[in-house]
Amino acid sequence: MNTHTIAPETIFASEHLPKFKEWAETRGGILSWINEEIASSQATEVFTPALTTEGKPYPSPGWRYPTGKLVDLATAKVRTFVPTAGKGFKGRSKAFYWGLGLLPVTEAKAKRLCADGETFQYTFDYPNVANVEIGKEELQPFPL
Repeated sequence: MNTHTIAPETIFASEHLPKFKEWAETRGGILSWINEEIASSQATEVFTPALTTEGKPYPSPGWRYPTGKLVDLATAKVRTFVPTAGKGFKGRSKAFYWGLGLLPVTEAKAKRLCADGETFQYTFDYPNVANVEIGKEELQPFPL
């Protein structure tokens, strides 16, 4: 029996949906682990299956994540990004102490090109080149 508490509404990125669906169907659900070390640069939230492949409770991913909460799939949402045609561009990026990021001038251009309700996302081609896409994010229910 799983004794985890229920996590508040959770939003998943659509690229992880196949893995999360498999965990929901075959591994007892999905656990949300929150990083409780304030000064850490590691991920603030980590997701794991509720059970290992042997059917035992999944252990904490590390000492920074002491308590896993079971995700309520009835309230979970999936975030999808729908790019607007013709609004993407190549931008500049650089390595900061926390990792790769957009140069301020590239980020400012992306924000300027966003219309009402639009946002931007980016991927890196090379350490100093980023593909910036402008579009809308949509939230849809987790497919049960």
